[in-house]
Amino acid sequence: MRVVDRLIAFASPKVALRRALRLSDQGKPGEAFALFTRLARAGIIEAEYRVAHAYLEGAGVPPSRVEGARWLQRAAGRGHLEAQSLLATLCVHGLAEGIKTGQPDRLFADDKPGEPDFASALAWARQAAEAGSAKAQAVLAYVLTCAPEPLRDLAEAHRWYRHSAATGCPEGCLGYALSLAPRTHDEAGRREVAEHLHRWLRLSADGGDRAAQVDLANLLLDGTGDPEDSARIAHWFAQAAAAGDLVAAFNLGILLDKGLGIDRDERQAADWLRRAAEGVPQAQLSYGRMLADGRGVTADPDGARAWIARAAAAGLTEAQVALAEMMVNGRGGPRDPATAVELFEKAADHGHSGAMFALGALHAGGHDLPEDRTAARRWFRAAAERGHGQAQLMLAHYLAAGAGGEPDPAQARSWLEQACAQGIEASQAALAALPSPPPQ
Repeated sequence: MRVVDRLIAFASPKVALRRALRLSDQGKPGEAFALFTRLARAGIIEAEYRVAHAYLEGAGVPPSRVEGARWLQRAAGRGHLEAQSLLATLCVHGLAEGIKTGQPDRLFADDKPGEPDFASALAWARQAAEAGSAKAQAVLAYVLTCAPEPLRDLAEAHRWYRHSAATGCPEGCLGYALSLAPRTHDEAGRREVAEHLHRWLRLSADGGDRAAQVDLANLLLDGTGDPEDSARIAHWFAQAAAAGDLVAAFNLGILLDKGLGIDRDERQAADWLRRAAEGVPQAQLSYGRMLADGRGVTADPDGARAWIARAAAAGLTEAQVALAEMMVNGRGGPRDPATAVELFEKAADHGHSGAMFALGALHAGGHDLPEDRTAARRWFRAAAERGHGQAQLMLAHYLAAGAGGEPDPAQARSWLEQACAQGIEASQAALAALPSPPPQ
């Protein structure tokens, strides 16, 4: 520790604590830890908590779960709410056993957690929860939900989750929604559950949780999110993309392409998708499609096929289908129906109904492949059973004519009715052309 820090620590603990916090924020964990340690040994509670955190995270000091838990217990025992909440969490996960045994960390320890200590977790979480810590309230509710039967109390857990959620604690919002769900039996209750889940996502995303940010963006792209979130989502992704995050660059490209939370700009969308395509298969497919369509970039079928092929090689089902279609049509390269069949089969193995329909069409003849009506009928049925309207129409034709198997007018009528319900062109005329069913 530098001389100035020693003098500050002796002269004014409050000033020293502020300096230690500033050093931590400036990315100087070693200097911060030295000052926190001196203050903690002098009995400054916040410093005890910070020393515990440093040991648990390995910030400025080699990580030590036992030392972290020991310092946490000191701060928690003196009423530090965050220390009590975190110590309760460690107890739940069996990560605080060292404070009971007093054993030092072993040099080559496997760092596996011990048995959960629900009784200690309950005691520490309750202290902080009753003192008003929203996070501790969520931890307490979790313990009351998951502890062994003698300690479990679902009704009390629900009340604590509600208290925590009311303060805007993300964990409280999630817990309250999960606790509320089995108690819900009407549409109003289901809406309340959804609102709390969405609130949890938004709070977590605002706190920098990347997974929550992506989940919110996906809800928005699927049309089920809140449009008010669009601007903040675009801002998050723009920041992360500018810092070199390829997944964020992909998501930013999609938002720019669709004009969600940001002015639509196909040129910029293509630029961000091109950057993301260096490492994100979904971006390779999206950028390939923009090249194929000439959106935001000059049309380049050859380049489109190359990028989509990279995504297909990475196992992306939609890319396998898109590449197979290009191979059937000879777009961006030579026609290759045999390889297209292999790609469609891979996608069909993953339940892609469009690939199943394409296999039916390829086996039906006319694509430089041997005609195989039995295989065509099998693939049309597979796609029809997954709701593919065109496949339902084609299967009905095969059943009515007895192509690839025995005729079955009753099934043909049933499949045509399903195709009609989906608005498939020509299904009404095909249904009217079927012979009337025999009287019952």
